[in-house]
Amino acid sequence: MPPLPKILTPALVEMVDELRFASREALVRDIDRAEALAGEIDGEVDYPADWVVFRVTGYRPDMADPPLIGGQALLGDLSAVVERLCGAAKLSQNDLAEPSEPVAALAARWSVSIKTLSRWRRRGLIARRLHDAGGGVRLVVTASAAESYAARHPSGVERAGGFSRIDDETAARIIHRARRYHDLLGLTPTQCAERLARRFGRSRQA
Repeated sequence: MPPLPKILTPALVEMVDELRFASREALVRDIDRAEALAGEIDGEVDYPADWVVFRVTGYRPDMADPPLIGGQALLGDLSAVVERLCGAAKLSQNDLAEPSEPVAALAARWSVSIKTLSRWRRRGLIARRLHDAGGGVRLVVTASAAESYAARHPSGVERAGGFSRIDDETAARIIHRARRYHDLLGLTPTQCAERLARRFGRSRQA
């Protein structure tokens, strides 16, 4: 079983502790909201704790003087928050509304180590812990969480994986094929990206 990262922000520790008593349906919604929140946080901005709780739970607590949570600290704790909520909900593959991939598969696709992905979970890459009927637990990253992180850290993902930049000629060919896939085959942008990634030997994010 992959180890749980610690939550370092006291206000988030308290929030997660209180959410243990929420219904499973509410926890699944909270997990989705917390994952989406990671894509909106500016590491240089401080956020009131009551606002953060509201964004995750949909309810704003009554705090006379809510403490501020630094953006970097919030990003560092959000995956730990999500992973603990997954445990409380006993989240399974059936609860996911979109594709996901195990962290090992994502690490291979991005050409980085699992240790690097673990560090990135402290920078805002959100992982979910899925439980199976036999009591097993595995760590996965949803497609939207991976795409959100790669979009916010494009140079970091490329540098860590040793990716090369797409030159202008290749970019023009990719755009031309994407238009043909869309116009002739009726593929969605995501489907186009998947085909183009296989054809040009690039990640879907690239």
